[in-house]
Amino acid sequence: MSATGSRVRAAKGQGGLLRNQLLDIADQLLGDGGAEALTIRAVATSAGVSPPAVYLHFPSKRDLVHATCLRVWSSLFSELEAVSRDIPDPVTALYEICVAYIAFGLRHPSQ
Repeated sequence: MSATGSRVRAAKGQGGLLRNQLLDIADQLLGDGGAEALTIRAVATSAGVSPPAVYLHFPSKRDLVHATCLRVWSSLFSELEAVSRDIPDPVTALYEICVAYIAFGLRHPSQ
C-alpha cells in the first residue's frame, strides 16, 4: 500500500477510517518484512500522512504493533470458535482447533 498523491482528509467524525487504514498498512508491513519493516515513518508514508498524524492514533510504534496484532488475534479467536462450535466431541473439537491454529500461524507468521 502506498500513497500516490495527497490524501483526502476524512469528514468530521470519521477519524476511525484513518486509524483502520493505518492498521491495514501496519499489518501489510509486518507481513512483508516483519517488525523491522514496520516504522511510524513507513506507515505514515504509505498512508499519505505525516508521522505526527500516526502518533495521534498510536502513541508509539509498540502501541501500533500491539493494536495490529490484537486485531489479527481477534480474528484467530473467531476462527477457532467457528471451527469448534458444532463439534460435540471434545477431542475432535480440540483437533480441529489445533489444525486451525497452525493454519492461522502459517498465514500470519509475523503476528
